[in-house]
Amino acid sequence: IASAKMGKTGYAFVSNKEGIVIAHPVKDNIMKLNILNVEGMKTFSPKMVKGESGVDGYVYQGIAKTAAYAPSVVTGWSVGLTIPDVEFLASANTIRNLILLIAGLAFVIASLLFFLFARSISKPLGIAVSHLGEMSQGDLRNDIPAVYIKRSDEIGALAKALDNLSKDLRRI
Repeated sequence: IASAKMGKTGYAFVSNKEGIVIAHPVKDNIMKLNILNVEGMKTFSPKMVKGESGVDGYVYQGIAKTAAYAPSVVTGWSVGLTIPDVEFLASANTIRNLILLIAGLAFVIASLLFFLFARSISKPLGIAVSHLGEMSQGDLRNDIPAVYIKRSDEIGALAKALDNLSKDLRRI
């Protein structure tokens, strides 16, 4: 138990039914430390000593930690594992940051594509409106730019219709 590691600084320990530590990576704590009296561990140590199993968060010496504990059926002792929350949540935080980065990039790319798509519609429509305005004033000198007439979508159909209208009005 003393050599078991969780993350970088997490460790395992064993306590008996009275809360006395009987296995710990720090040899000075063995048979001297009572987890029922340790500040911070009081949130879960009574449950641990009673033979319950669970996972609890606690603060020990100013460091937020998570402890998991379970009883040993054979001896009646309880085995505890403790790890700082920073280490415990490191992989979850990395995944969260990666998801946020990907979502941010997807948002930027989607916004850019939306802008380009909207511009590909609004610019030709603006030119058509301008051309119709000129035609309504009797100015039939200007033609619709060929780039819009060559399009094979609704914008192209509108450009062709305006171009035909302009040519027919000139002929008249």
